[in-house]
Amino acid sequence: GSFSYETICTECKGHSASSHTEFPFYELELNLGVMSGQPTLEKALAQYVKKENLTGDDQYCCDTCRKKCDATRQIKIKKLPHIVCLQLLR
Repeated sequence: GSFSYETICTECKGHSASSHTEFPFYELELNLGVMSGQPTLEKALAQYVKKENLTGDDQYCCDTCRKKCDATRQIKIKKLPHIVCLQLLR
């Protein structure tokens, strides 16, 4: 399968150039230890693809705005492999 890191500037709504780069994968590392309550596979997958806010010292350097801006970054699964291995980290 393949996935990409989608980074979107909150000011101009532009996507980073790397948002179009797909990375191959055949396994996912899902962290069960960071969940509150009873961990489930569904919660772990949701956490894996959850949007991350890039603010403060972690701001994104936007090519369109030509400055550091707040942004969101998220893993987007583009294609699933025929067989995927799930590593469950506790």
